[in-house]
Amino acid sequence: MRRRGRQNDQGSASVLVLPAAMAAVALTVLLVVGLGGASQTRRGATTAADAAALAAAQEWRDRIGGQYALDTSTDGTVPSFAGRELGDLLGGARSRARELAVANDAVLESFDVDPARAEVTVTTRTSQQFAGTTRDFRASAVARIELRSGACRDGATLGLMVSGCVSSAAEAAALELTMRDVSSFEAVVTLVR
Repeated sequence: MRRRGRQNDQGSASVLVLPAAMAAVALTVLLVVGLGGASQTRRGATTAADAAALAAAQEWRDRIGGQYALDTSTDGTVPSFAGRELGDLLGGARSRARELAVANDAVLESFDVDPARAEVTVTTRTSQQFAGTTRDFRASAVARIELRSGACRDGATLGLMVSGCVSSAAEAAALELTMRDVSSFEAVVTLVR
């Protein structure tokens, strides 16, 4: 008779272990989904920061190029461009950074400009909600303008690239520079970090 009792109890351990195993699997799935979502949100913050920094620096570069075109095409002389402050030509760079952050589901937390280095630094924040909590992810990016031809800079002061950097209107006027002396404007924007 004892053997019969044991045979009847043989499957009872399985009934107890099955809910525990199912709970362990469900918890594992929740952790994987949560960690995967966090990783995706972190990448989203980085993408938003990169896009915002590049867009702001491109806007700034375009304003510099526009001013170069205005200053060098009015009467054939070019001295008015030399000596301009780089920081005065930011235009809508901050707005452009904010637009790109929002387009990438992020918030622009900070926007800094270093005219002496021709750099824009932005920090963005994205948020993820999981299991009733919100977790924020931040990322920063720096974009730099590199003047290649036509214009140059001496720190935060713009100049004309003519056998070196002519960075004052007085010096450009003394040299009697004309459009024949300078090349067309070219600048690129790169992501630094």
